[in-house]
Amino acid sequence: FKNPPGSNLSTGKMIDEMGMKGEKRGGAVVSPVHANFIVTEGEGARAADALALAEEIRERIRRERGIELEYEVELWRAGGEAVETGRAQSSNEAVNAGQPERVEPSRGETGSAKEGSEPPC
Repeated sequence: FKNPPGSNLSTGKMIDEMGMKGEKRGGAVVSPVHANFIVTEGEGARAADALALAEEIRERIRRERGIELEYEVELWRAGGEAVETGRAQSSNEAVNAGQPERVEPSRGETGSAKEGSEPPC
């Protein structure tokens, strides 16, 4: 997640202070090293797991701190359509909107997904 604009707040520190390091959803986990990273465990991890965990983090910070977090990554469907991330959405809405998701870093690097399959994180 991006750090909140116009402040000295660290998103990683807020996540850590809420005790979410090590929090798991399926094969995705909040990194025990840096709380602003979601990492995967094993080959069974799915993009849906990472998105569900990310949305839980966003919701908790929104509810407990009144801060709306923005993704630092861009989310794209396998067909090339961007997923709207400027508003809260359920992970089912993002993932099950027709095609599997792939998560691409915002720095222009690209990911790939085999058509018709759930891409790994």
